[in-house]
Amino acid sequence: MNISQSLMNQVLEKPCPYAIKLEWLDKKRSEPSDLMKRGHYFEWCVIGDSSSDAPQLEKLKNGGKSQAEKDIDDLVVIAKKTLEGFGLELGNAQTQLRLEHDGKSGLIDLVAADIEDKKRKAIYDIKYTETKYDDRWNGWADIETRPTAKRQARHYIHLWKEVYNEWLPYYFVIFGKSGWCRIIKCIVTAESMAIHYREIEVVVDMLAKWRKEGWKPEPSYEKCRDCRVAQFCEHYQVLPDIEQASI
Repeated sequence: MNISQSLMNQVLEKPCPYAIKLEWLDKKRSEPSDLMKRGHYFEWCVIGDSSSDAPQLEKLKNGGKSQAEKDIDDLVVIAKKTLEGFGLELGNAQTQLRLEHDGKSGLIDLVAADIEDKKRKAIYDIKYTETKYDDRWNGWADIETRPTAKRQARHYIHLWKEVYNEWLPYYFVIFGKSGWCRIIKCIVTAESMAIHYREIEVVVDMLAKWRKEGWKPEPSYEKCRDCRVAQFCEHYQVLPDIEQASI
């Protein structure tokens, strides 16, 4: 298993050895949610290129586009105009770029000229969300509450440096369903990158331990609710544990 930011997030945030085995070794994966499908469709339309065919959204009975798909198509127009306004030329960009080095891997959405310094390149990650502009609990108003996003940025910056011996700036470009946009530039310090190196070591050690122990399941109600391989798992915990409170 190559160490990707997605694998790291799964191991560190909601660890379950058996789920790791099902998804990353047995290659099982549940059908993506409707929100994920809309996000994939939006990102594909904005980037204009992909390693696979354009994802399809569910059509109406008459074969026409749903209102959700029409809304995303409208947002794509806004997104492209916004990126053009920043001077980001999608036609000259590298898209869906897969990097691999020393047992680590990642799939970068976009590499193009830095919108703050056209003489250098930058890494961009295009996001679609249906949260509000100022949603600090489930949205992008405060990146400090999104450790998985910070880990993603660090991992891709690290991978690019390993492959091309060059440090690049990293931008999250988030578009909201209602038409808003946030651009977040991630500044990586030597200290935060050292944390990332340590996290990689922890993930490698945990995977080795789990492999040695036979990928034992560690189900919990909270983890199983959002598990991407739940439909293939005989250890899926359907009901919550009974909690006790002294009153």
